[in-house]
Amino acid sequence: MNDTRKLAPKAYQNSGFLHGKDARVIRILSEYLEPASRLKWQHVKDTIVFFGSARILPRADSEKQLEELRSQVQSETGKAKPSGAEIEQAKRQSCCPAIMRMPCCWRG
Repeated sequence: MNDTRKLAPKAYQNSGFLHGKDARVIRILSEYLEPASRLKWQHVKDTIVFFGSARILPRADSEKQLEELRSQVQSETGKAKPSGAEIEQAKRQSCCPAIMRMPCCWRG
């Protein structure tokens, strides 16, 4: 009797799996490992990484937003007062531009 069952492909050859939700962690890990391998192959010892985000407001805008939230907390106008989380987020946004300009080093 001839067995004609088709075997499932290996996980690393299964494109449907690799591009699916279940393999997200593999894709994230590969975004670290592939460049690290390339840098090692090219004998790069030290790197500088700059982090940034399109979500960061300009400093003047974030400071204005923080001040508005603080004054809402102190006002008695009957408006819904901002939560502590909203105020903390505004504080972080107002200091982020300075933090984002600070280089961060990674040594492999």
